[in-house]
Amino acid sequence: MTTRRKFLKFVGAGIAGAAFAPPLTPSAAAAGQHQPDGAAAPAAEKPFVLGPLEDIALIDQFTADRKSVWKASCGPNESFTLQFGYNLPAVASNLLAIDVTLKDPHADHGPRWFTISRDLPAGAVPAGSDGFRVLLLSRAEVHWWIQLALNLDDGASYSQVLLDGSFPAGRVMELLAPLKDLKTNKGETLTAGDLRKIRRLSVITNVPATTLYLDRITAYRQQKYYSWLDFTTSRPATNIFQRTDPVSGAFAVGGGPPAEAAGFRYEIRDFFGKTVRSGVIPLTGAATYAIDATPPTHGYYEVNAFFVDRAGHDIEKRSCLRAEGTVPAGLGTFSVLPTTVAENIERFKKIGAKAFFGLHGDFLGIAEAMGLAWRFGYTGWKWLEPQKPDRSLGIAPWAAKALTGPPKPPYRLHILPMRANLSGEVPAWAKRTSDKPPPFAHWDDYLAMYRDSIRLEKHDYPHLRPRIYGGAWEINLNMPPYVSQHPDYTPADVAELFRRTRDTVKAADPDGIVIGPCPSILDIAWFESVFKAGVLDYLDGIEMHGYAEGVFTPEENDYPGRIARLNALVKQFKGRTLPIYCTEAGQPGILGADIVYRSQAQRMTRLAIILKGEGVRVFLPFYGIDYDRSGGWGFCFNLEVVGNPWGTKRITPKPMLNAIAVCAHLLEGAQPRTRIRSLGSDVWAYVFGRDHTTITAIWTTGVERTVEVAVGKRSFVEVVNIMGHSRREPVRSGAVRVAVDASPSYVIA
Repeated sequence: MTTRRKFLKFVGAGIAGAAFAPPLTPSAAAAGQHQPDGAAAPAAEKPFVLGPLEDIALIDQFTADRKSVWKASCGPNESFTLQFGYNLPAVASNLLAIDVTLKDPHADHGPRWFTISRDLPAGAVPAGSDGFRVLLLSRAEVHWWIQLALNLDDGASYSQVLLDGSFPAGRVMELLAPLKDLKTNKGETLTAGDLRKIRRLSVITNVPATTLYLDRITAYRQQKYYSWLDFTTSRPATNIFQRTDPVSGAFAVGGGPPAEAAGFRYEIRDFFGKTVRSGVIPLTGAATYAIDATPPTHGYYEVNAFFVDRAGHDIEKRSCLRAEGTVPAGLGTFSVLPTTVAENIERFKKIGAKAFFGLHGDFLGIAEAMGLAWRFGYTGWKWLEPQKPDRSLGIAPWAAKALTGPPKPPYRLHILPMRANLSGEVPAWAKRTSDKPPPFAHWDDYLAMYRDSIRLEKHDYPHLRPRIYGGAWEINLNMPPYVSQHPDYTPADVAELFRRTRDTVKAADPDGIVIGPCPSILDIAWFESVFKAGVLDYLDGIEMHGYAEGVFTPEENDYPGRIARLNALVKQFKGRTLPIYCTEAGQPGILGADIVYRSQAQRMTRLAIILKGEGVRVFLPFYGIDYDRSGGWGFCFNLEVVGNPWGTKRITPKPMLNAIAVCAHLLEGAQPRTRIRSLGSDVWAYVFGRDHTTITAIWTTGVERTVEVAVGKRSFVEVVNIMGHSRREPVRSGAVRVAVDASPSYVIA
């Protein structure tokens, strides 16, 4: 992940609804009483931990059929256009795109404003709501003034300014309006009893010269925990273990235990929901309660705990584990990976630069633990050179200092991207004042930084031949129809950027190669436009970010067809094909109001298999951690997402970590042979070969069922599931029967 704010990569349903844990109150560690479900808080409320925000009602989303529900108005000098169901590929879908323009920019007709409103039926905002959540994003980084207003059936009006400032362009923002902050002009606060009276909701904005996109508006409830348990393992920074490691767990009581609690029970379940360990622990007043959490085999594991009374009955239905960061309420996790770091390093050394798997966003050593060879590291220009550096000695001080460090391990593989098209990463001293590309005033300033970066890359990776360099970042988003990044580029501008990139790379590192042009999606028409402009003259490989366009699953995105068309197009313009590097593609862990991290593991693994099966050279799945609470893109939950999520020191795994580790363990070094299409239109299967071993990766997007896979003359084959657990299956008449579902299985012959 970069130090800039990341575009939220989401397609399908809009983002909302997943429970998440906000920052703790200052009194989080103090003693108190537990509040069971439905119970009223004590009259003199004792210290508590704020539990997760939970969406309990969808006020509205902005699909195309909602146009008649909303009414818009504006000032006398403004005009507007509204597009419901608007899609920003690789950003979000089902948006309301609001464009407000001034009829006469020089006229003074008083305040410039825009309002969009809708009537609400009685009961639209349920009792128990603690506030409203608005999800939105801006096309450009400008100053926004955004207000939420409510009208009640008794004539009262309440409002809250949600934002009076700027926020990063292209990033879905979450704005909260707690009831306590919604006030009348006289300062009166909206109460829980007023919720049933709400009859109209409005969003009011100023009129900056850009597009505002509304995603959805929901009502939320915030839980309160008056007592809780914290869970951690003997590896508290990551909760990730090697196959050979024992696992110890510990529970600590927070707040005061419920008066009726005699102890607590815990459960440890695997990816498939099977309980592998459980127990009941009496409360003795100890600071912590230790358990042996070592599972029977490697895999992804979840922990829940429940306070129990003297009869052993649960006091509450919900798990009492405290949610931290992006972890769902009541959940603890840990992973035991299928290999050791030492085994992974030996494989890195053996396969070398022929490796396929990498990780976009390596944190706390998870890539090495998973067995992913490639890394993708970058720091934005404005953080490298916030002030214009002194290059009188031929190199910037930051680069000279970095050159004093040791090289990276000789098995480490790396790609150095560049983001020359992003105006938000240009330091203030180098910015261009016009809206024309490039976003910096002088090429010499940018290329000097690039040359220093190349010099450092050669120092860090002397063993890597060739070294690989990028030039742009999702540059299709600088162009119509998206233009969600600035400045606006034409195909000729893209070609010119890569011409200068190639000249710089070849002068500084003659053996280095340049990859590009790096769009966010596999848009074949866009590729053709920049190929016609000559960008292929300056490329040794194709770089892309492989997000799905307007669909949710990788199968729906037709990667095989798109990759085939891309290869044909490259051959048409270049005379030969070029290797494809997919340096970013993620799968969201949140779908609407649902947390879908199991499905996320399935989808990411299927995407990796498809890309490898279709001949993509390198794949770096996105992203090591959750960097915010909106999309859940990470391989790991982030326990320290507040503040600087990229500086986190505590994470905990999702099942995607194990699923991709297993996939890499089985398929790294294997070559794609064919795709099997004869098992049904919704059954996907790719055959890979390594030495004398054939590996068939297989799954279905339809209903779970059994299929027969041809494996030749043999008695048994090994079938491995998504978590890496294997079993022997008999072969009859040259075929093996395999149960297929949404999780890939691997048939090894």
